[in-house]
Amino acid sequence: MVLGFLPCKAVVDSAATHSKPGSANLSSCDIAIVPAWHFERLNTLHYDACINIESMQEMSQYHVDYYLNRFQSTTSVGATIYVSNARNYYFRGSFNYPKNWRRLFCANTPRSWSMDHPTKIFRRTTENCVLPNRAVDAIYNTD
Repeated sequence: MVLGFLPCKAVVDSAATHSKPGSANLSSCDIAIVPAWHFERLNTLHYDACINIESMQEMSQYHVDYYLNRFQSTTSVGATIYVSNARNYYFRGSFNYPKNWRRLFCANTPRSWSMDHPTKIFRRTTENCVLPNRAVDAIYNTD
């Protein structure tokens, strides 16, 4: 199904639309909306951005790790990763971000609904970013 309100070609491949799952050619799309259960099978590309908003806070440690690893394996060097989840909701585990993600931003935003609800923006690099990331986290933790 092509979404007419988008200024570029797009494909929606989901069980809900009953459009031939698995038939999408992601390399021919500017924007693709693909359910996780099809993405791993269909994807052969690397992306410039990955976004997660409010869903990891409802997952188990296994699933949070899975999706962070999926972001790592499907982003290009230099890609932007945007993650915004409450840390005091259902999920109380660790967000095990890859060591080569440089943390550019970490703060509560106007849309944060708790005192520990950081939005984090990363840049995927080829370097170990553990030490610079600790500095950004220290600023967040003192606010």
